[in-house]
Amino acid sequence: MSPVKTALALLVVLVLAGCGSEGSEESSGTPDPNATLSVANLIGVSTWDPARSLGGPEIQLLSLVYDRLVYTDPSGNLKPGAAKSWHFDDGGSTLAMQLRDGLKFSDGTPITGEVVKQNIERALSLPESSIAPSMAKIANVQAEGNTIRIHQKEPDATLPALLSDRPGMIVNPATFEALAADDIPVGSGQLTVTKQQPGVSISFAKNGGHWNADTIKVANVELSVIADPNARLNAVRTGEVDIARIDADQAEDARAASELTLTTGPALETGSFFFNPSLQPAFAKPEVRQAISLAVDRNAIAQALLFGQAAATAQFYPEGHRAHVPELDQEVGADPDKARKLLADAGYPDGFTFEAIVYSPKMDRVAQAVQEQLKAVGITMNLKPIPSTNAITEWVQGKAAGAIFSSSPRTEPNLQFRTAFLPGQPLNPGNIDDSEVTRLIAASAAETDPEKRLAIDKQIS
Repeated sequence: MSPVKTALALLVVLVLAGCGSEGSEESSGTPDPNATLSVANLIGVSTWDPARSLGGPEIQLLSLVYDRLVYTDPSGNLKPGAAKSWHFDDGGSTLAMQLRDGLKFSDGTPITGEVVKQNIERALSLPESSIAPSMAKIANVQAEGNTIRIHQKEPDATLPALLSDRPGMIVNPATFEALAADDIPVGSGQLTVTKQQPGVSISFAKNGGHWNADTIKVANVELSVIADPNARLNAVRTGEVDIARIDADQAEDARAASELTLTTGPALETGSFFFNPSLQPAFAKPEVRQAISLAVDRNAIAQALLFGQAAATAQFYPEGHRAHVPELDQEVGADPDKARKLLADAGYPDGFTFEAIVYSPKMDRVAQAVQEQLKAVGITMNLKPIPSTNAITEWVQGKAAGAIFSSSPRTEPNLQFRTAFLPGQPLNPGNIDDSEVTRLIAASAAETDPEKRLAIDKQIS
């Protein structure tokens, strides 16, 4: 098995489909600009601080409140955000960005290059920063007026893509010390927070001063945090909320309800199985990771538990995404007999035991199915369900040998591979180090030609 395939064997992936359910009476026609839209969401926020956030689904909420320097479209292409333009200088080691004119926070404070500089420097130096590792190539930042120059220690063509995520979110420096989950954040995004009950509800209002305010079609949004999927579906059925994102196994029930309109479609979302060899040494052996991949019947899970609203795969990116590698979809078949032989060859004829964090409740049923499939080849996986807002925290802190998550990979493959495969990165708390993968990730980052970079990324997959 090649080093790249070995690294990929750290993941057992299902691509999930996102389902949205909304009241049919309001699902067509011209939006009412004075309307209040009520939404049921799986989670609230654990923090309003992009530098401390561990990502996951709460990025969607942070992105409503904080403008980002760069945006991405649904296909993953980079688009101007708070920065209207950018280019590389100095052989690719310096990124020069020009802010839009007249940007302001919701409290009226002007946004200048100096404000952006302060945000980047804080994210790099804050002891609790969760995004500092991904920004490690930044050497220093210069600002003059609306111009920002970000100097890197070495050329990295993925920096604009990085700035479309938390590292590019712009927080009012006056609120740097008041960004807890129960604080009212001050940003320059499309919506502003007017009030909230942490873990219960968030009230948003349209930010009429946003540079792209015409795309905001309602006056207010009321978000209710409803973790239980059945409760979310019931909330939209009873009219308590207008829109709810439901789980794949609820799609048929929603479709049968005449009062609802169900919208389904592919989503850049994966169910992933991660391992930490520092807590279970068996995971350090490629044969063991391959055995687990062969023990898990992803096709059965996709059809039986997710009712066909998912596709089995062995990679982060689904069919239709530019980074998808079709050949890898042929490597998802289950073979328990071969899995048992690989375990025996690796020195574990009687299997082994480990504990896995589960992104709960969303991944509970999937995790239980995986648990039974591993048991059939002699591996005992004890499940530790944790509410979604805390699950990633516990994994990053190295509190379990395994984890079963649902998450959205970054639109820039190189950034996703860094987070998952490089030592010292959030999704690799066991600091697994594969020299060939590390070399390819570095080569991809340095490649300025997008097509050539994509070719390297597919090698990593």
